[in-house]
Amino acid sequence: MPRTKPGVGKGVLHPGAGVGKFEVRRFHPDPDLAPFVEHLWTVRWDLGDAPPFVQRTLPDPAVHIVFERDRSEIVGVVRGRFERVLVGAGRVFSAKLHPGGLAWLGAEDASRLTNRRVAVDALFAGVDVAAREAAILGAASEEAMAVELQAFLRSVAPRASAEAARA
Repeated sequence: MPRTKPGVGKGVLHPGAGVGKFEVRRFHPDPDLAPFVEHLWTVRWDLGDAPPFVQRTLPDPAVHIVFERDRSEIVGVVRGRFERVLVGAGRVFSAKLHPGGLAWLGAEDASRLTNRRVAVDALFAGVDVAAREAAILGAASEEAMAVELQAFLRSVAPRASAEAARA
């Protein structure tokens, strides 16, 4: 089972403002993915009927593969502060890649994704995004979600087994 990684991340601005509004958990990747994946992370929120909550975040120079119901995407390096408006209830589950991690997955040059978001299936042709969302986000626990996301990464990485064996 994936091991929890402490902390919420350095880029979350005013983390105290989000207490009770959202929860963040991070996980170490499995050893074979560790050379390419810094960590897995999830954010869960349930605001009920409360007003939307705006969370501001500082960027970090990393590509993230984010799964969210009907909104899964690859998020390139963002060059400025960004924000996310949380409404109602929801969850994201993501992999933060190390520099070069996107190339390991056989995808395009990460610099072409700077300040951009693209659909998961735009980079990984043939992926049934709805099925992957259901498998990852519908798993019985956050640890099981981590297992599913890592299975996805292995499935789209053409050189995964060879590179992992050398790592």
